[in-house]
Amino acid sequence: MDAVDAGVLILRICLGLTMAAHGYGKLFRGGRIPGTAGWFESIGMRPGSVNAWLAAVAEVAAGIALALGLLTPFAAAAFVSLMFVAAWTVHRGKGSSSSRTGGNTTSFSLWARWSSQLPVPVLRASTTYCSGRTCSPAGQVVWSRSSAD
Repeated sequence: MDAVDAGVLILRICLGLTMAAHGYGKLFRGGRIPGTAGWFESIGMRPGSVNAWLAAVAEVAAGIALALGLLTPFAAAAFVSLMFVAAWTVHRGKGSSSSRTGGNTTSFSLWARWSSQLPVPVLRASTTYCSGRTCSPAGQVVWSRSSAD
């Protein structure tokens, strides 16, 4: 495991456990599902109870899956969906500052979770890059999730 893999692992674990903790809070802390459902209703997400259950279960499942590295593309898709809904319903027009909205920095979370799952172009510095059966000359953009592939 190189530094990039270790960094992605740490990011996955931290973001996954953070999201799972948010879902756990909806299920077992504070107002629990009825409180979350009431708040969802108050911001126009009806039916509140259904949306509260879906959000809580999706946050816990996606968070744990991402932290463990299980079905990562599906977990990332759930993260993006959850963060898009949060950004649209709560943070739109208010920004992402927790002092103004009572939430977290949803815009950054959305970006970090989404971008960590996309392939990124990596410019190889060596004269020839070979992986398995394919080789590409230096200077060619090779689509990869990390420079260690």
